[in-house]
Amino acid sequence: MLNEKELKAIISDKQIDVVILTETDGLNLRQNFNLPGFQTHYPLAIPGQKETEEKVRLICLTRERPDIKFKIRLDLMSSETPTIWIEARTGNERKYLIMGLYREWDHNGDTTVQGQIHRMQIITDQVESACNECERVIVIGDVNLCSESWHLDDYRHRSISEILVKTITACNLQLQNFGRTYFSHHPNEYGEYPSSALDHAYTTESCT
Repeated sequence: MLNEKELKAIISDKQIDVVILTETDGLNLRQNFNLPGFQTHYPLAIPGQKETEEKVRLICLTRERPDIKFKIRLDLMSSETPTIWIEARTGNERKYLIMGLYREWDHNGDTTVQGQIHRMQIITDQVESACNECERVIVIGDVNLCSESWHLDDYRHRSISEILVKTITACNLQLQNFGRTYFSHHPNEYGEYPSSALDHAYTTESCT
């Protein structure tokens, strides 16, 4: 768990302009997360859900600076899955589209595989639309799919991952290898401690 003090230290040390935070999971978080010098962006809310009951799984921070203009792209987003799209324009009008995402196992009570496939299709449709619009696209977030396993025939989430892999290939996106970022604190039935490469970034060639 990253606390606010650590977050500020990382942002300051690395001079970060766009921050994607996943698994924030705070109730009543919408419109209530503020960091000095940054604007906060949220996924689209689920229609009919009260803010006090909503788990915000993802937020994005963009630095307030005169030489880069940031704006949220609501037209690329959907209330059916938590994604945030940010358009950035530099002083010379160079345009970037940046996506933050959190792929849920459960959305509004739907835990079915078919529901997850549907939501992955929404995510990949957004990525394809962005890539058709702009040559500089960055996708980053917690995808909850192991990139080291998703090509395996016996991968249990293959029906979901193959939709994503197909889009990555079709859009000529390059996977940035973070390695394994999930490490279980509990052994499985074989006494092993599972680990997975769940956090991903994909970039177009112009951004790599």
